[in-house]
Amino acid sequence: MFLQRKVDLMKRKSVKSIVFFSILVCCIFVYPQLAYADNIRVCLASSATEVELTISQGTYSLTGGLSNSVIATVSSGDVIKASRSSSQWSVYVNGNLKGKYPTSIFIEGQDSTADNIITYKSIHYRDNFALMLTGYIVNIVDMEHYLYGVLGKEMSYGAHAQALAAQAVVARSYAYSSLTPTPNYDVTATGKDQVYGGYDAEMAMGTEKIRAAVNDTTKQVMYYKNGSESVLVRAFYSANMGGYTENNENVWGGEALPYLRGVASPYDRYTTSTYTWQVTYTPAQMKSLAEKYMSARGISGSFGTFKELKLSTSNYSNTGSTVSGRITKAQIVGTGCTVTAYRDNIRTMLKLKSTLFTVEGVQTTALAGELYVANGYGNKLKRTWQDLFALGSNGIKQLLSQNTYPAVISANGTYALNNSTLPTTLSGDIVINGKGYGHGVGMSQTGAMFMAKDGYTYIEILKHYFGGSNSDNLIIKEKI
Repeated sequence: MFLQRKVDLMKRKSVKSIVFFSILVCCIFVYPQLAYADNIRVCLASSATEVELTISQGTYSLTGGLSNSVIATVSSGDVIKASRSSSQWSVYVNGNLKGKYPTSIFIEGQDSTADNIITYKSIHYRDNFALMLTGYIVNIVDMEHYLYGVLGKEMSYGAHAQALAAQAVVARSYAYSSLTPTPNYDVTATGKDQVYGGYDAEMAMGTEKIRAAVNDTTKQVMYYKNGSESVLVRAFYSANMGGYTENNENVWGGEALPYLRGVASPYDRYTTSTYTWQVTYTPAQMKSLAEKYMSARGISGSFGTFKELKLSTSNYSNTGSTVSGRITKAQIVGTGCTVTAYRDNIRTMLKLKSTLFTVEGVQTTALAGELYVANGYGNKLKRTWQDLFALGSNGIKQLLSQNTYPAVISANGTYALNNSTLPTTLSGDIVINGKGYGHGVGMSQTGAMFMAKDGYTYIEILKHYFGGSNSDNLIIKEKI
């Protein structure tokens, strides 16, 4: 009997140890209930060691510690300061030390029906906050409140109501598809995800239209019918697509998604500032671009002097050109080494608004491939792309190397000449003529705004940009 009691006692101690460990893990890594349901966790800072929050409106409770107990109750005007070491937060309220806690700290509004506002770094934010032990400062905000702070930052406050409604559904779809069970946050507050301005973004001129767009589409997201299943659309958008959007895999690689297919975006042309643009680089500037990219990517070696720029529009599967004609490979060739960027990284390397561009007015020579023509005697003569011209019915002559879809007609039919496999080499001053602003995948914000002005509804706008080959596959409905 004594032995049995000892065994039971040991079991209880073991269970207590396991429970304590579980509590410790939960307190350090897992958010309380306020982080789930229809909330999204927005990262406002990382690696923070000093934090100051002011309660601007509402009543909040601070919780933390191994038992996640209440540290203090604070209300309008109270100031919370916290300093972080590697293993704990020291928490002060109005200058008074409340304690030191080896866990994350949560600041949660007591009345969920009220507008609870906290000021952080001079910006007002709705709802709740978390000071993670890892140093992340996170705004835990209701999804619809989050969208109030996104729409005006991502699209003009003065945009047509139907365009704003389309933006609301796209932004909400992106946000929901970004929710992950990671220990720190779901999205950033920057253009890396969606620009988020907190409660202050609601206070700008035109806020009524922003709130109306969110409220009129409450909880609506996009689903795409994929066989017998429907998948939540991971929606993307750019300021201007330059007249045509691009397949997602040609921009970021990976799986080809049926709702992110390239489509025409003709309304883009109504905003000239982002529809067309030009950049000129000297050889010295090309060298600087290459060296900065090498430094940012940790690429060793000496670039030397600029020799040439090589470009290709080959698609992700190497079966032809990209849908829109976007550049997918750019090489800055120096006397010391060659610096290469692929797909959307080309924008970063060359400091461009988009990868939809051509280069004109410089020396050009063909690098790869062989073309042959027959002379009047039937002899086969080797030529390059820069030797051959196409003559249109209007009499206008154009280099084959600058023709998007050159083709030849033989007795056996028409065959496309895949110039994407023949990179163009450019030297001297580099004059870049581009179109669009952004990565080029998903919805064009310019296109949406002018489609709305022309009478299209937000449903029609979304089905155009995300409908794929069959717009009926796109379903807009409340989040399941």
